[in-house]
Amino acid sequence: MIEQEKIDQFQGEHLVAEIAKTLYLDSCERKSKKLENSVKVEENPQIEPVNNISWKCYKELNTFK
Repeated sequence: MIEQEKIDQFQGEHLVAEIAKTLYLDSCERKSKKLENSVKVEENPQIEPVNNISWKCYKELNTFK
C-alpha cells in the first residue's frame, strides 16, 4: 500500500504496530488471565506461629558437631 501511495509511511507503521499488538501482547494477556483463573489462591493462608528463641539457643541448635 505504501508503494502504491495509498497510505504514507507513518500510517503504514501504525497499521503494522496494531497488528503486532494483537498478535503478541493481546495473546499474552489472554494467556496470563487464563493462568490466573486456573491457579487457586487461598484467601487467608495459615501462618504457623513463630517460636522466639535467643541467639545462644539458636547457635546451640545449629552447631555442627
